[in-house]
Amino acid sequence: MGLIFAHGECKGIGVLAVCVVFWIIAATAVGLRVWARRIKQHVLEINDYAIFLGLVGGILQTPFKCR
Repeated sequence: MGLIFAHGECKGIGVLAVCVVFWIIAATAVGLRVWARRIKQHVLEINDYAIFLGLVGGILQTPFKCR
């Protein structure tokens, strides 16, 4: 069941594709952050773990937002 517009066309797949693209961008940004911290030889801090939690929460919400 996707989004249905006035003319009856369903855009569910398009919405899901956009969600997945932005999820990939977010995961890449988090990965680059971890990589940068590793290059600088910094340990992960509480804010890094909060970012992981937010990323996982976003991933888990995607199927419910993009139906």
